[in-house]
Amino acid sequence: MNFALFLILLIALIIILISIILYNGLKIELFSKKEKSNFEIEFKASILNIAIFKRQYPSHEDKALETEEENSVKDEESLEANDEESLEVKDEESLEANDEESLEDSQEDKSLREKFNEFKPLLNDLKNSKHEIKEFLMSVFKDTDFKELDGYLKLGLGDYAKTARIMGWIWSFNAIANTFGEPLHLKGEATFTEEVIDFDIHAIIKLNLLLLIFHALKLVSHKNVRTLIRNSISYFKGDKSDKKFEKKENSRPQPQ
Repeated sequence: MNFALFLILLIALIIILISIILYNGLKIELFSKKEKSNFEIEFKASILNIAIFKRQYPSHEDKALETEEENSVKDEESLEANDEESLEVKDEESLEANDEESLEDSQEDKSLREKFNEFKPLLNDLKNSKHEIKEFLMSVFKDTDFKELDGYLKLGLGDYAKTARIMGWIWSFNAIANTFGEPLHLKGEATFTEEVIDFDIHAIIKLNLLLLIFHALKLVSHKNVRTLIRNSISYFKGDKSDKKFEKKENSRPQPQ
């Protein structure tokens, strides 16, 4: 009897602990910056200030690989400049490669059309569930706590009217959001002398996982949403099985 009571108390304690963790929520931090050709992004997710996922691009390893590739390309170019015969051979190989690429592109276009035709039924299911999905997204957005959201955008589209119109939308959205007390700070700089899209984003948001699970259960309670999920799973499983079958067929030795 004492053991049964201890087991019940232990299960209740575990449920309470899990509920507290879910209610405390998931903290998401996003840093992204683009300046000319340089692009950096960092994503971090944590629960109770404990990081559970972190990803940075480009990583230090990627940067090292890029420098090695640049050095190897420079070495190859210097060797090619000293050997004219190798250039002629490479020109012939490049022509053959271009012919093969054109054939592959035509085959890919056909496969894309076939995939789109297979994907059409999912679009109909998505259309039938758009009201429930919209309600789910609005509920999640309402329960999302925006701790910090700072953004800077430098925009130049080469067209004065388009650039001014988009920047006007950003400034008006910033003014409306700040009236609701949200910590949203968006700054925009319009340039009409060059075509450029540079940005710097810093976002910290908190998701209440307990409410998120509640909204998700409410979403899947609708029959049309369950149909969409079931058809999506069967579609992507079928796509993966087809790819595995193609790999097996290509791996088989060809008769000589």
